[in-house]
Amino acid sequence: MVHNCGYGLGAKGLMAYADGFGVKLTQDEAQNMVNVYRGMYVEVVECWAWLIGAAERVTATGISEAGYRVEIGRNARFLHIKLPSGRFLFYDRPELSEVETPWGETKMGFTYMGMNQYTRKYERISTHGGKLVENVVQAIARDVLKLGIFECTMEGFDPILLVHDEIVAEVPLDDPYLSVDLLNDCLTRGAEWTKGLPLRAAGWSGKRYRKD
Repeated sequence: MVHNCGYGLGAKGLMAYADGFGVKLTQDEAQNMVNVYRGMYVEVVECWAWLIGAAERVTATGISEAGYRVEIGRNARFLHIKLPSGRFLFYDRPELSEVETPWGETKMGFTYMGMNQYTRKYERISTHGGKLVENVVQAIARDVLKLGIFECTMEGFDPILLVHDEIVAEVPLDDPYLSVDLLNDCLTRGAEWTKGLPLRAAGWSGKRYRKD
């Protein structure tokens, strides 16, 4: 569960997340886990800071910035993040607005118009570096999965179902070519823009789908 610290999760958030799995953490335990994670993975913390800082600077100046294999820019309506694949993430009507920090202070921060996950209303919301990193990472993962779907289709697989990051394909029982090993290979071939990414896949075959 500590992997969620990679997206800026603090002690209280980690306590709530752990509780969902039936694990009870004290405030001190959770804070220690967060501190250890951030101390071990300084590069992740630096990425949060750069991404939110760049979003704020681009919102204010309109001058594009690039780093961590993404490029941030804006036009009259959207702030956009160009992913390594060339696809874009868009943030509607970006502004620097007064926002409250988790520790109770207020500061000027990056905000945009989006769906509030609690009120389900389209309104101005704030974000932070960890959340932007999560947006980018999940979007890159989607692009990698799309490449895998294309490759496995070209090899003759018939993908019938996607479950998050899983591909389910039906194959004839007597076809030795369409194997699990080939499917895993298709999912990790990548493209020019995926060079440097540690692409890995594992799978199994059976008569019925199951969630491991």
